[in-house]
Amino acid sequence: MIPKPNWICCLLGAPHRVNGKVSGHLHVGHTPVHFTDVDLHAYVVGNDGRAYTAISHIPQPAAQALLPLTPIGGLFGWLFALEKPDSENGFSLTGAAFIHDMEVTFYPGEERVRLTQTAEGLDSENYLSIKTNIQGQVPYVPANFTAHISPYKELYHYSDSAVTSTSSREYSLTFGAINQTWSYRVHQNITYQVCRHAPRRPALPTTQQLNVDRVFALYNDEERVLRFAVTNQIGPVEGKQYPAVCASQEHTCEQGGLELGRRVVPISIHYKLGTIICSNACETTQLPTPDVGVS
Repeated sequence: MIPKPNWICCLLGAPHRVNGKVSGHLHVGHTPVHFTDVDLHAYVVGNDGRAYTAISHIPQPAAQALLPLTPIGGLFGWLFALEKPDSENGFSLTGAAFIHDMEVTFYPGEERVRLTQTAEGLDSENYLSIKTNIQGQVPYVPANFTAHISPYKELYHYSDSAVTSTSSREYSLTFGAINQTWSYRVHQNITYQVCRHAPRRPALPTTQQLNVDRVFALYNDEERVLRFAVTNQIGPVEGKQYPAVCASQEHTCEQGGLELGRRVVPISIHYKLGTIICSNACETTQLPTPDVGVS
């Protein structure tokens, strides 16, 4: 349930600062880690869609393991993304009262973690107030490893009072000459109350595309601060639209009857001479699609 009526969406302008608290009950690998009401601060540069998030005093094993989980700060990227023509960022739609539910499944270990971010309006300084709760299991990330995620594009689907998104991402963990690549799948659901007193606006497309041009994650052990930074634009879906015969899915990779493991990876889609070729880590499937043409 949304915590209170979303009258705040009627106010002109948008907050550029976020204050909040983060609590968590996690298993990092098999080690339990708990923390309560640690500080979250975010700052947004609205004219170019940059969002910076800092979370203080999360215990080191949990903070290190959360490095790949850039969607924690990615919410603020979607909320305050730079808007392309005929598009709206999240805050223009939800206002300052909403609930963001996110479930992440890591591969190949299939660890699962759920994150709930509840926006509770603007405080006395017009900062967005938000509470975050994280529960579940995350893979262990050794100390001194850094996480890298390449720029990506993500589709958000809009219906009455709800926004959903499902995507898969790869990330790299590096330390010196060591470079390991892993992946996770993200399901997001954002619910809010429509502002009845807001002026009528043209209907949004049922799908918009978020372009995340820069992604940055860092944990500073001395300061005990976990930081995320993203640069975002939101706009119409780019490129031609075809039936979703190729999608990011879970695959069981086998060779000679031996299961090599399961992982979720983005499937590359190639449109060529009337044929769609779906490629994943295990196999390539060719599907006939007349009249697609060359792209």
